[in-house]
Amino acid sequence: MWPRRIFILGGTAIMTAAGCDEMYEVLKIGGVTLLEWIVLVLFVLLFAWIAFSFLSAMAGFAILLIGRKDALGIDPAAPLPTLTRRVAMLLPTYNEDPYRVLARLRAVYESVEDAGRGSHFDWFVLSDSTDPAIWIAEEKVFLRLRADLGSGHLFYRHRPQNTARKSGNIEDWVKRFGSAYDCMLILDADSLMSGDTIVRLAAAMEQHPFVGLIQTLPVIVNGFASSVIALVVGAAALRVGLPPATWLPLAAVIAVSAFACTGLGLVTAAVALRVRETAVLANIVFGILLVFCGTNVALSDLPEWMATVARWLPLTHGIAAARLVASGEPMSAVSGLVGSEAAVGLMYVVIGMALLRFFEAESRRRATLHIA
Repeated sequence: MWPRRIFILGGTAIMTAAGCDEMYEVLKIGGVTLLEWIVLVLFVLLFAWIAFSFLSAMAGFAILLIGRKDALGIDPAAPLPTLTRRVAMLLPTYNEDPYRVLARLRAVYESVEDAGRGSHFDWFVLSDSTDPAIWIAEEKVFLRLRADLGSGHLFYRHRPQNTARKSGNIEDWVKRFGSAYDCMLILDADSLMSGDTIVRLAAAMEQHPFVGLIQTLPVIVNGFASSVIALVVGAAALRVGLPPATWLPLAAVIAVSAFACTGLGLVTAAVALRVRETAVLANIVFGILLVFCGTNVALSDLPEWMATVARWLPLTHGIAAARLVASGEPMSAVSGLVGSEAAVGLMYVVIGMALLRFFEAESRRRATLHIA
């Protein structure tokens, strides 16, 4: 662990110092003005962030090459681990088709049973359905499922009021039943996982009691992939020709823009811990980006105050850079816009992390995620 930290942190410091020196050599010609000092400071911050990410990726790649196991010990090729503690499997549902939801739950349940670890899992269907016809159907299908499986580890709970939606649904379960379990695994209504995967995740949580959350790769990867696919499909549908020389610069611009949007998403996610209408919040943020960031209306055609706000939002500089690159401009011509996009993203990442820390501390003090 320590050699890897020394490699990443020390390498970041060395690369940042070298980049700072080179940038200073460029700016010092004719004297360094106040604006150029600001540019140098921002450059150092952004360069350090990029160097840290690069070296982290290199360290991870090296670990994969030498075949070392990940810190959680999840190895699909290893024998299935044994479990000593009980695990709660939560399935929140809200006005979903009960036949499809419970059919998928049955498939997951039987897969865990086939893995030979079924006795360590309790399954909870947490209904927030507001349509009486749906929740009555849920109860019927659940009772039939429980009778078919002959299991005493399946439970159903319906809330008369879906306070705080999905997060409130899970919070209610934690308050009522959570003390009986050391960890839980949350499924979506459309989840379909193998028993092997579930057992390995449960074992990883059991073996690492200080790990609070096991999650997949950041959504920045999904954002980048979605943007690339949308670009390819849109270019084909609209017959827009993009010279091969623009592909790599466009990919770089998309990657930085995806990072910036993920930063804003982190802020939105933090705020969503304290609001109930998370879908409405997400739609509001999405609408603001569409209106302000030059997606449909050029910044020059917007009122001055809107253009000023747009410069502090992700996508604004990325969209401008992508348009210039697509029109034939080299990457060097849009480096300032790309740097601004990265800086905006970094700002939102810092804000988002600070909000998450604050809400976490408040939630621990109040023992709830929601404000009374």
